[in-house]
Amino acid sequence: MVVTCYTSLGVDNNMLKFKELDDKKKRLVIIVSILVLFIGISFAYVVAQLSGGAFGDVDITSDTTDNLTFSVSKDISLNPTQFNVTEGGGGLSDTAVGTASLLANSTNNTFSTTYYVYFQINSNDYIYTTTDRKPEIVLTITDPNNNPVTELPNNDLTYVTAENADGTTVSGFDITTASGLFNIASLYPISSTSSTDPTVQNWTFTVTFINLTTNQTENGGKTLNAEIVLSREVYTNPDTVLTAYSNGALTTHTLGNYDISLDCSMGSAVWDNKAGGVVIDFSSANRAKCNVNYTEKDSVTYLNNYIIGLSGTTQGTGQVVKEQATIVNFTNAAPIAESNYTNITMYEGSSYSSTSGTTNTNSFTYSDGNWSSIPSNLTSGDYYHIKFRPSTSGYYQVCYTMSSGNSSNRLYIYKGTTQQKINDSSNLSASSSSTKEGCVDIGYVDTNTDVRIVQRAYSSSSYPIATITFNLQKATSTESVDAGIRYEGKNPNNYIWFNNELWRIIGVFDEESHGQSGQNLVKIIRNDSLGGLAWHKSNTNDWTASSLMNLLNGAYLNSENGTGGEYCYGYSTSVPANCDYTESGINDTYRSMIENVTWYLGGYSSTSATAESFYGYERGTTVYSGRPTSTTGYIGLMYPSDYGYSVLSSSCARTKNLGSGSYNNATCAGQSWLYGQGNEWTITPYSAYSHYMFYVDRFGHLYYSVNASNGYAARPVLYLDSSVYVIDGTGTQSDPYIIGM
Repeated sequence: MVVTCYTSLGVDNNMLKFKELDDKKKRLVIIVSILVLFIGISFAYVVAQLSGGAFGDVDITSDTTDNLTFSVSKDISLNPTQFNVTEGGGGLSDTAVGTASLLANSTNNTFSTTYYVYFQINSNDYIYTTTDRKPEIVLTITDPNNNPVTELPNNDLTYVTAENADGTTVSGFDITTASGLFNIASLYPISSTSSTDPTVQNWTFTVTFINLTTNQTENGGKTLNAEIVLSREVYTNPDTVLTAYSNGALTTHTLGNYDISLDCSMGSAVWDNKAGGVVIDFSSANRAKCNVNYTEKDSVTYLNNYIIGLSGTTQGTGQVVKEQATIVNFTNAAPIAESNYTNITMYEGSSYSSTSGTTNTNSFTYSDGNWSSIPSNLTSGDYYHIKFRPSTSGYYQVCYTMSSGNSSNRLYIYKGTTQQKINDSSNLSASSSSTKEGCVDIGYVDTNTDVRIVQRAYSSSSYPIATITFNLQKATSTESVDAGIRYEGKNPNNYIWFNNELWRIIGVFDEESHGQSGQNLVKIIRNDSLGGLAWHKSNTNDWTASSLMNLLNGAYLNSENGTGGEYCYGYSTSVPANCDYTESGINDTYRSMIENVTWYLGGYSSTSATAESFYGYERGTTVYSGRPTSTTGYIGLMYPSDYGYSVLSSSCARTKNLGSGSYNNATCAGQSWLYGQGNEWTITPYSAYSHYMFYVDRFGHLYYSVNASNGYAARPVLYLDSSVYVIDGTGTQSDPYIIGM
């Protein structure tokens, strides 16, 4: 199919936008909605989208001064919440006006031309609720001479007079179940005899809901949405898209699932993927006429598969690398299998003692693999403590046996300062009649973390003090898992045009990273931060309740103004930030591309860990007391492991810790494309304290000793739907990947 585009210099600035190329050359960008491009809807005549969602052409001139412009007041919509669909009452309606305005040239002061008028019903799910199909939605049209339109050029609609239950009548076209494009007027004449006072012609469209005397509850909740279209040329609505032409020669350009070519006369044009429109070059001519040719392709290239196909290749000053991580084979949904634990025989410590409470910090040494924690000659009412550290880091559990005794006997287990639950309770009480035994998973424990066993001894005349024995077991089974196909290095070609701005691709990840079963999803990060924002204004490290999580998944995701709201702070509650995202937030077209995924919230108590180790901790269960280990949402932040993996292993060995002294140098941070935003938040909490978060320090290493209420750089991170495909681009900063869905 071939479509035709005309354009000239006599333009209405409300419809068209200029883009500077250099001092001698300008391009005119005819904006076609990005949504239109991505869902495969366009027009046989190139049109510019106006405010309110309606359409009109670019200006048409006979010379440099004759000027015809179109505008519309709004979309037409029947909102079911406005109407009473029960018996009786009068109908309600919605009205919009389409306007044609013509100025003659200043030389002759006269000009005549013609144009077309259309009515486009984009969606309509109303039905006839009566067996005799009485009209329930009526379209009334008044022409510029204030006369009712009673007949259409193609006789597509039936002109009727419908009666409301209150006796009032409405005359117009029955569109109760209609949808699609309707020609209202062809070659409608307009003339002007002035170069200063335009001839203005108004077309008034009213859509009315008819309230019948019968019950219309079947139309409750229905909707109708429509637009007025004024066009200089014949307008159609095929399922096609527009394309590009350059430098006077016919070229073919691949755009999503279409192969498209364009040949122009009286000038040249190109398709600008970023702007989503045709760009006319006016350096050699002041107008252009272009024929657009398009052919639908059999298939598209999905972005995730495209990146997977790049694995192992050089991209810019970086590479695409498939990373592996060795972690304990367990998930957050289930404990480690018992078969994966073995007894540990070596411990480190110094002594045990009797005290009056559960906060004793004395230590105890023992090196027997089958040992008892508490001797038999205990004093009733006292607490007895044993504290030790494992000789090797790993995932551990404490297994215990508690004999029968007075039920006021208690067993407490601590990892560091965090009390561990026993059978979903904070502690275990003895039974007066039976023995209790079991194992408690305490997660990852390194050689600098204490494990503490506490017994409160208690006896009475009827029941003795209970005897407790225990042993520590370590998970020995590990597995190698995919840690993602990642862009790594100084400046790889991983730029992507998303939300009409530059983002960068972190990589492609399977379901273990995001929770979407069977899906390989592309994870991207905004190229620039949103500025300094508090991770949590209340200074706690629970992401699920944090102000930044709520801000990103609220005002930012929905393109709203969050300034002055309860989540918009640059530092604590004392420094409000600018959170007006009405322009910079995620717009409607791109919002539909974002997946709702799992974000893992496992933490750690040190920066002395590798990227691989952090990948495991992030998906683990080590958190500050009571914190969740995962959540779901659309937008998050990068993980520490994302930063750790962002450099090539040939430059920065994977055995290096992410902390100070290891990553803050030229071969690690200096070779990372993620580095360079100053102090930047990650999503991962520091597990030993309630208010610390991991962040990438401005010097290039991972650090944590800062309050969550600080205002550090925040760059949104999200996963794209697996159906997102590549339209164009090579991934460089000047030629980023352009995507559709």
